[in-house]
Parts: sequence; structure tokens; C-alpha cells
Amino acid sequence: MIAAHATPEDYARSRALPAPPEGLEPTLRQASALVDGLLMTATYTPPRPGGPIARRALREATCATVAWWTHTAGPGPRRYDTMAQVRSSGAQVARVGPEAVRILTAAGLLGDPPVRYWGAAWR
Repeated sequence: MIAAHATPEDYARSRALPAPPEGLEPTLRQASALVDGLLMTATYTPPRPGGPIARRALREATCATVAWWTHTAGPGPRRYDTMAQVRSSGAQVARVGPEAVRILTAAGLLGDPPVRYWGAAWR
């Protein structure tokens, strides 16, 4: 059984709900599996990211994925909204939603950190 990165209480807090919805655990496990799928091909320079920042990003991305599904009729394939979605993992990324991709990218978990000094290379 896949462990979920978030609990129903985490989801309720992240979406400012008074109480978590009933029967949310299987959905959180499914969302966690998709988030994990995005990280499978990520490469990192040592040391690998970890610790509380990574755990928080995984939790937030899982909650964002479940919220995405509530607005898009479930975890089916969707069109691509950003170039990051096209580059990362194709249809897998489209299933988690753009907010989850932004959360994972900001935490450096997709293995493709933001380009620093990008303009300097062209001078």
C-alpha cells in the first residue's frame, strides 16, 4: 500500500475547510503516487533534497493535486498549460495540475532548478 504524503486534516487546512471530506484517504494515496511519479526521473546534484522542506512540498503538492481533481473532474489526462508540464513528464504532469508542479519546482524537487543568471549567457 502506498503511503500518502498528506492526511485528510492536512488537506482541510490547505484548503481552509472546516473539516476534511469523508473518504479522502484513497484519493490522497492516489495523488501521492502521481506526485511520486513526477520525481522518479528527477536528477539531483549531491546532497539530494530532503528534510522538512521536501516533506512540506510533497504534502502541499498532494493537496493541490486533489484540489485540481475537484475542479477538473478527476485524474484524467488534460491539456498542457505550461512549458514545465511539457518538459517534465508529459501526461503525468497534466494529471497533477499546474499548482503542484509549481510547488515541486519551487522546492527544487523536480531536479531542474530555476536557471540562474540566464541573461548573462547571452551577453
